[in-house]
Amino acid sequence: MRRTLQRVAVEYSSSSWADDALLRLVQLDYASGNLPGAARNLERLRQDYPGSTLLPQAAYWAARTYFDQKNSDLACRWIADGLAASSGNVELRNQLGYLDQRCAGVRAVASRPASDSQPGLPSGGTDTGAVPSTPTEPAAPPTAVQPPTPTPAPAQPQPAQPPPATPAPPAAEPAPVASRPAGSSPRYRVQITAVRTAAAAAKIAGRLEAQGLTVVTVEEGGLFKVRVGDFPTRPEAVAVVPDLKARLGGSPFVVAEP
Repeated sequence: MRRTLQRVAVEYSSSSWADDALLRLVQLDYASGNLPGAARNLERLRQDYPGSTLLPQAAYWAARTYFDQKNSDLACRWIADGLAASSGNVELRNQLGYLDQRCAGVRAVASRPASDSQPGLPSGGTDTGAVPSTPTEPAAPPTAVQPPTPTPAPAQPQPAQPPPATPAPPAAEPAPVASRPAGSSPRYRVQITAVRTAAAAAKIAGRLEAQGLTVVTVEEGGLFKVRVGDFPTRPEAVAVVPDLKARLGGSPFVVAEP
């Protein structure tokens, strides 16, 4: 079963079953205790199929996987996304809501710094009203202490400030990025599939070119990603996704290229 599901997810990644195959691989990995494998397939499902209707179900398995990995922040993010997208599935919402109880502690810990810092402000305000009179008295003794501090401290922090000036060269890099859109290079494409071999990618690209589509193959992360189109803006690329899905099937989605 695992071998067949992996073949569907890799060799037929543009089919309507690819996202379902990934979700089933997640369940197999979780059941066998392979939590890193489950996490990899979960992130691939979310990245390669952002419009999949299976993401709310994947959120349940992601929550269990990341809670077991002691990664509560990521588990709670998946739960929040799953609850937002599962309004029509009462049973799934109940399952996610039960797991979401564990996120109350995570939110409380995240909110503590903000709540602690706010009471500190009024108390600091009242203290500063009393401090002006007290510091003026010790101000005379510190005059003797001030000479030692300026000599070691300011002399070395100020040479350390020139390195921040070095980010000025990176600021020049946005100029080429701005010049690329002015030319003919695309900014947005629609990804149709991702396969493991260049031969499979070339075969798919040939079929797409035969339909009159502009095809580009990009190798990333050990996969050959087949993309079509040449759009200067995201809305223009998004507008053609429904037509491509109707013609080709699968779950095409928009990607931005540098």
